Amino acid sequence: MEPLTINFKPYAMTDEISRGRREKEDILSADFRSQFQHDRDRIIHSKAFRRLESKTQVVISHESDHNRKRLTHSLEVMQMSDSIAYALGVNIFLTQAIALGHDLGHAPYGHVGERTLREILKDHDLPGFKHNYQSLLIVNKLATGYRDDAGLNLMYETRDGILHHTDLRDDIVLDYYDPELDKKRKYPATIEGQIVRIVDEIAQRSHDTDDGLRTHRVALHELLMQPIIKSILPVNKLNESDLIDLFKVDQTKAISKIVVAIIKAYVLDAVKMSCGNLKSMAIKKYDDVRKKDNLIVTLSPKFKKMDIDFRDNFLRPNFYGHYEIKRMDARGNYFIRQLFKAFKKNPGQLPENDYERFIAAVNNDLRANKLRTERKCGLDGCVYEARKRYVSGEAKNKCPIQKKKGQACEGIRVIIDSLAGMTDRHANLEYSRLYLPPEISRM
Repeated sequence: MEPLTINFKPYAMTDEISRGRREKEDILSADFRSQFQHDRDRIIHSKAFRRLESKTQVVISHESDHNRKRLTHSLEVMQMSDSIAYALGVNIFLTQAIALGHDLGHAPYGHVGERTLREILKDHDLPGFKHNYQSLLIVNKLATGYRDDAGLNLMYETRDGILHHTDLRDDIVLDYYDPELDKKRKYPATIEGQIVRIVDEIAQRSHDTDDGLRTHRVALHELLMQPIIKSILPVNKLNESDLIDLFKVDQTKAISKIVVAIIKAYVLDAVKMSCGNLKSMAIKKYDDVRKKDNLIVTLSPKFKKMDIDFRDNFLRPNFYGHYEIKRMDARGNYFIRQLFKAFKKNPGQLPENDYERFIAAVNNDLRANKLRTERKCGLDGCVYEARKRYVSGEAKNKCPIQKKKGQACEGIRVIIDSLAGMTDRHANLEYSRLYLPPEISRM
């Protein structure tokens, strides 16, 4: 069966002009899906995608069934991206793949988990941590079960969109995660990737407002005073007094009306501004997109200014900075550090597959330093003396990665990958198993 023909705009990404996969594959002739549909489906069926169900967005995942998790956030990003992609005439299947894969690399406990892992790596003089790079590591190396070799072998443009959905960091070496992607680009190389980049922000504003109101961490009367909300309500034929009255008798309906109005306003502004940019920048074909490392899909300057004000001067102090959120963050930071401490001291406590990866990393480090010494890894201060004794469990709890600052081996990286892959629920359980009495930890 031949794939169905969809008439995308000339500046859209298609299978024919894609840079393809890292490794060539033979796709069954009877398979009617496009290459980017394959990417989307591979991500959906991955274990990393399923784990997003129990990873915190802002409010801790088990506080309420109605709070956003990484999974529901990713689905909302996909839905809004579909709307904009349809309006601009670009490849919806690519936006779906990027949207569903963009947060695969997030650590447990929300953004504090990311910050904690970054700090741990820095303490060991290793490049930092950020979820977009970790998402690449998952789809390129860590995801197992789909292929004989590890990874999902996604298309170049899907990986590019995952990487560039947020800003890059100068302290992270891209080659470690994906040596093929353009190290010099600042923004996504496709319109589709740029759509997901902006929608990631739109989704955060809308669902964080929802979660903030519903958990009473954001006050309705204060929200209605914000300039961007004041500009949005009249367009959607809403007024402040009616919403306040409705909120008193039916909070769910009032919040829904506000959130729907926010999403509509953001999406419409992005579509209008992006259509104008396509014309003013003379974007007629995909090469015009690729050659311009700038944003084509944007909000209007006036709307963007109000959005930044809303994020920084309202949501950040009132929601992200709420004392209950801070408590959640502090607990997440503590749990991750304690788990790292335990696994570093005795890596044999790692889950079986991670421990095997750890041993492989240690062996690689030993081979890399073989010319310097046969009995030690070659780094001053390393307490590791004999690989055979360590692997056989006779090293008296002395770990080959317990070195002074600046002397960490790849084993640290394996522990970080293990921690990053955990859900909140799994991390909580691992902490209880390692540090609490058996009758409490449910061993």
